[in-house]
Amino acid sequence: MVLKMKLGIIIINWNRIKDTIECLESIRYYNKYLNSLIIVVDNFSNEAINQLYEYETNKEINLEIIVNKNNYGFAKANNIGVQYAIENDCEYILLLNNDTILVEDSFSRLIDLYNENEYGVIGLVNYHYPSNNKIWQAGWKINRTTSKLNHVNQIPGFDGIVDVDFIPGSSIFTTSKVIASTGLFDENYFAYWEDADFCLKVKNKGYKVGFVNNSKLLHKVGQSSPSGVQEYFFHRNRLYFFNKYSTNFIRSYFNILLNSTAKLILQMFHLNFKNAKAIFYGIFDYHKGNMAEGSITKVK
Repeated sequence: MVLKMKLGIIIINWNRIKDTIECLESIRYYNKYLNSLIIVVDNFSNEAINQLYEYETNKEINLEIIVNKNNYGFAKANNIGVQYAIENDCEYILLLNNDTILVEDSFSRLIDLYNENEYGVIGLVNYHYPSNNKIWQAGWKINRTTSKLNHVNQIPGFDGIVDVDFIPGSSIFTTSKVIASTGLFDENYFAYWEDADFCLKVKNKGYKVGFVNNSKLLHKVGQSSPSGVQEYFFHRNRLYFFNKYSTNFIRSYFNILLNSTAKLILQMFHLNFKNAKAIFYGIFDYHKGNMAEGSITKVK
């Protein structure tokens, strides 16, 4: 199958060249489309990225490498990749984590189901690597009043798309037309919750969001960021997200603050002062308005 519309695949790399190349190899094996462009955006890695250039030279793959001058975070780096894809006539857009591995010809199902249904964003079901049988995430429903999230499971015997409020950013499939309507990722997040924000922007424009039932993508969960950094961005950005989208922010705010404070105390009880410090700075920086990169250097 040759695509009539060009597919742009954006992958962000930061200090995990081996994972990125393994991801590229899985794409090369399963991606049979001639009309596609893979864009690897390197977020100012400490590791030498010569292997990426060697891979580009030695493999029959349409690959473009963009090297950022700083670590711009997941949101901005994806925006750079998406803008490049659109400038190079890519009408289909797929955001794919570099710590994921294809195990089937997922792209054809994504494209076929997208074209058959009126959706703005769809994604794949993420399984824990390397078990291949334990689901990590598929999609989520959001209670905008209480701030609670509910994971949506797959539906046995169903081959279509399951409606959700947002899907994980590890595999987001959309089009340049949708992005023109909604805009790119909110760069205030830097990393974490930007995927949920993007999906809700899409829904607010009248599109549907969902995941492809019975699909499979392996994900090396938790390998992309140090735990202190994860805690910092998760707790800060959750407050920012619900400030934007909650239908009752006072209730959401106190629920989130109670949850974050309880986790901070638990981390201190277990003498994990690094994570406790990260949670504290996350809460503090949200109230201070210190967004984007924020206090990342203090919580590493």
